Amino acid sequence: MTGIADTGAWGAIELELPRGFRGRPTVRAPRDDVRPPGGDRAGGANWGAGAGGRSQRLRAASGARQAVVKVIGYRKGRGEAGRTLDYVARRERIDMETSAGETLSTREDLTSLLDDWSTTFSERADGRDVMHLMLSFPAGVAPETAREIARATLPEIAQGRDWAFAAHDDTGHAHIHALVRMRGPDGRQLRTTRDTLQRWREATARNARERGVALEASPRWARGRGEKGERIWERAMRERGETPRRHREAAREAIDMLDRNGTAATSYERLMAATGKRERAALGALSWELLAQARAAGGEERARLLRLAEAAARHGEAM
Repeated sequence: MTGIADTGAWGAIELELPRGFRGRPTVRAPRDDVRPPGGDRAGGANWGAGAGGRSQRLRAASGARQAVVKVIGYRKGRGEAGRTLDYVARRERIDMETSAGETLSTREDLTSLLDDWSTTFSERADGRDVMHLMLSFPAGVAPETAREIARATLPEIAQGRDWAFAAHDDTGHAHIHALVRMRGPDGRQLRTTRDTLQRWREATARNARERGVALEASPRWARGRGEKGERIWERAMRERGETPRRHREAAREAIDMLDRNGTAATSYERLMAATGKRERAALGALSWELLAQARAAGGEERARLLRLAEAAARHGEAM
């Protein structure tokens, strides 16, 4: 690899990229627009700093199983909520537990719950009255352990709202089906975003580890995985020679991470070498954006950006 030659003119700046890096990238650069409880973006500059971040990265690099939390959907009205309640309880064949500490085992129990919850159901045609959520666990986790994790996690998810759940193990591994009442006692609606979903994954993983189940909730970047494709409008921007915002943000994250110790040989880079299976094109995206930033910079900042662009390309070549 010849590296970067800079004679002062942009046209003279050359970065020899490994095979597969030529041309603009065809996938999104990796980023995870989520915020852990501390408020910092999980894929951003402050993610991974400190002992907790290092532990999380080591667990990700060692192949720890990821916590699975999925929003199956939202139910509108008594009819939809009742049908989902029947499914979760398997028509009274599986007991359900509630946030009030009750066990629901009969048709009358389920009807009573529905009567209570439906008093706050929205009159809007597009209202969200009940959220159907699933927490899935690896094979070998006992249903009772899954229940313990759910009891600890659902209060963090519901934030004072009512919930009920049942444990299923008909697929070869334990999983929890939970229903959460979307409107709380104060009348406020539960909001679900990518940020909150990541926090729920983190809560599930933490509560699982406290009960002897090794789960992690590391962001996609830490797992060496980019995002899942390129949107049409991003492709159009790329073809016009413009840089999508997510590529710019990924480049800023790369600057902080790659330059933390003044070199590209950081613990983050070693993690990428261990887990990065889909990052070659994504690192190409970072290299191009770092070069674009170098074009607009000068002096020491320009040299730093050029060095980081070369480091990103060199790291991709070594993967």
